[in-house]
Amino acid sequence: MDGKITSTVGPFEKPTQDKQSNFGVGYEYQFVNDSSIDIYMNEKWIRFENSLSPRCVS
Repeated sequence: MDGKITSTVGPFEKPTQDKQSNFGVGYEYQFVNDSSIDIYMNEKWIRFENSLSPRCVS
């Protein structure tokens, strides 16, 4: 694992600090690449992707 979420903000707020989420604390995470991170929560992996990262659209 690359780290663990240690602080949280409200559910409709955008996290502004490292190791912060808007869905709770204590979840471990692993970086996939510059625009994706995997979070282990509720006994399964969930991938979060930055929707602002460039994508090839054809």
